[in-house]
Amino acid sequence: MYYQFKKNNINRILNIFKKNFNNKQYKILDLGCGKCCISAHLENMGHSVTSLDVVNLGSCKKPKIFDGKNIPYDDNTFDIVLCSFVLHHTNTWKKLLLEMKRVAKYVIIVENTPETDLDWWFIKQHSKSDWGSCLKCFKTTSQWKNIYYKLNFKLLSVERLSRLNFPFSDKPWFYPVPSTVFILSS
Repeated sequence: MYYQFKKNNINRILNIFKKNFNNKQYKILDLGCGKCCISAHLENMGHSVTSLDVVNLGSCKKPKIFDGKNIPYDDNTFDIVLCSFVLHHTNTWKKLLLEMKRVAKYVIIVENTPETDLDWWFIKQHSKSDWGSCLKCFKTTSQWKNIYYKLNFKLLSVERLSRLNFPFSDKPWFYPVPSTVFILSS
């Protein structure tokens, strides 16, 4: 059952991409790509994908490694940056947002966006995971929107995802926290 949910999670991310960017082939940076499975699927759809992460956990392909702060590419190298469930794991999220804006015309961000006290309880548990303990890096939808505004992003689309869209995580295993998809342009 867990692996079916993982497969469905990849499909949900791909569907978000298809819904908003399905009219041509793009040059994509998958930032914080983890196992690189979304990268591999995007490549199978005909896109040129660069996978970038701070560690190599790639099982679907091998990512390029970077310092977690400075994206090692020139300005406007990519059409799109995909950043899925990454920003809440780093204290350098603001720097990363500015770097994403620098290297691409569009940015797709998927983040956990807690609403209730129970959501925050799950978030506190998740912030203790091996990926980085940064409880203050989790934001509500309105907080993220305000941050994007202050960083001069243009907010093209906001889509709220059900808390059951991504109900599993590494810690805690059951993690029914809602998420939001933000599509930005620089």
